[in-house]
Amino acid sequence: MNPSLSPSQSVPRPTPRAWPWQLRQRSTRLELLDAPEISREALFQNLRELEKINTLLGGYGPTLKALEALLMTPTNPRGEPWRILDVGCGGGDTLVQIHCWARRRGIQVCLTGLDLQADCIAYARQYYGHLPIEWIQADYQTLQPETHPVDVVTCALFCHHLSTAQGQHFLRWLPTVARHGFVINDLHRHALAYYAIDLISRWPGCSTLFRNDARLSVWRGARRQEWVQALAQAGLKAHIHWAWAFRWLVWGQV
Repeated sequence: MNPSLSPSQSVPRPTPRAWPWQLRQRSTRLELLDAPEISREALFQNLRELEKINTLLGGYGPTLKALEALLMTPTNPRGEPWRILDVGCGGGDTLVQIHCWARRRGIQVCLTGLDLQADCIAYARQYYGHLPIEWIQADYQTLQPETHPVDVVTCALFCHHLSTAQGQHFLRWLPTVARHGFVINDLHRHALAYYAIDLISRWPGCSTLFRNDARLSVWRGARRQEWVQALAQAGLKAHIHWAWAFRWLVWGQV
């Protein structure tokens, strides 16, 4: 789910709430989730919270909508299942939704979830190991298309964890591995989204990590023009659609 911290980066500290005008600029603060010594217990609780909030707010819908448009036919032109790689898969909940969506539509898929954090992969295997999904713990940059071919790369709530430079590298990497296309589902940096998730995170039972990171995630999100510029710099052509709840759906063929 998260890029690794370099030795020079300190452990993230809790983030004070932003004033509306501060949201004009993307935050460079690191989320608590990106701390190298986060406990497995805290991470597992956060992954459960993220799955609940995605279910509550329809966070999976944009990804499925783009896949619907990208995979216009039920089978791959080569007569094989669509090979879909989810980068920064976290606890694997998005891939579970893709699995169920494809099964309902009779679309043959071969699904792989990749995440840098070993505990994220452990969570996915523990809760979803019974499903036909491959789980890999690795940095996406180490993936070899020759040995692990991919038709479509997806990622959900991954890009806002990246710095601007890391995000540009990721966009340039996409066409080197994806044979058919890509789907990015990430947060829209907006005051309404920020303060709404801040209120939701105050519900009883929400963890300290979720209370901090939910609003900071929005602050680390992007606006439309920032996506336009990033895609242009990477030489990618893509559709950019706004989706509920305050998401940007960025997808296209390569």
